[in-house]
Amino acid sequence: MRQPRGFSESTFMPNLQHLALFCISAAIIGAGCKSNDSGAGEAAAPSDSASAEELRAAREKQRAKGPMAPGIPVPRVRVDVAVNPEHLEPYSGPQGAIEGTVRVSGDASPDVAFEASAECGETPRAVYGKLLREGAGRALADVLITVTEYNGYVPATSDVRPVRAQGCAYDARTIGLTYGQRMEVANVDPSLSYLPTLIGANAPARIVAAPGSSPVKLYPMEVGHYALADGMARPWMSADVFVLRYSTFAVTGLDGKFRIGRIPAGRAKVTAFLPAIDKEVEKVIAVKGDETLSLDFSIEFDAKRDGLRAKPVPAAASAAQPAGSAPVVAAPSASAPKAVTAPKVIAPPR
Repeated sequence: MRQPRGFSESTFMPNLQHLALFCISAAIIGAGCKSNDSGAGEAAAPSDSASAEELRAAREKQRAKGPMAPGIPVPRVRVDVAVNPEHLEPYSGPQGAIEGTVRVSGDASPDVAFEASAECGETPRAVYGKLLREGAGRALADVLITVTEYNGYVPATSDVRPVRAQGCAYDARTIGLTYGQRMEVANVDPSLSYLPTLIGANAPARIVAAPGSSPVKLYPMEVGHYALADGMARPWMSADVFVLRYSTFAVTGLDGKFRIGRIPAGRAKVTAFLPAIDKEVEKVIAVKGDETLSLDFSIEFDAKRDGLRAKPVPAAASAAQPAGSAPVVAAPSASAPKAVTAPKVIAPPR
């Protein structure tokens, strides 16, 4: 898998989130789940047998690392090195914006074969039933639009990236975060529960998002590519998650539209990246202060060539496919992130 520069496959160490209603312990905890309502900046609680001296030593070690980042439980300096290695002040000069629509051309998208339980309704089929998710006029959803290679540092405006789970589906199949942000997955379903799981992050505990519970917090601890899955036997329920070194990005919805503001004036590169088929289109632009540049993209889909990036069709699905129908591809697995090309980064590796 090709990865963003600076991506690390080392073991991630998110601390325990406060536990909402239910908690499922990983084997490494052993004694069960422990609540931690003191915030993401605190070290994980020691075992019941830890002495007061060990507790004080753990806290001193944590404080020695310096102030913690507000979004994820890592030292703030670690986030700053990744997203602002030149230690620039936030850009305050002339800024512009881009907006436009992404559409798909070429072949029709193949169906995806999976079986969802009746309690899920029609939502899974609408969200995950096609390899590519299209809207009216072949507008293309789930495209990550990034603006890079400009001069200046543009920080994220929030520490949280909210995600909704409803009808056995997440509200997006592509999710972007700036490094230092956390995900908060809210269950807005009146009856179903979910087990949000960030594949690629080694969390010592997973928290069930029950109806009416607080959002589940997930902490991507490094820049890179993850997958958001559900641990309740719903393998189709997944999203590509890209943790980036910059904040100037957007993801298209079913209308294919995007808008990105706060872009420093001058030259910049805009990339439209579709994880489902590992394809990107790039354009170089000149940004002018206080102006919005109209910029549309077209991503071509060739079923024979681009379909090779999809998983093989299972035997059962092939046998059930009517003659002359569109090809069927397997639903993505929630066991591991897809092997896709990650978008470019704005800062050099550490």
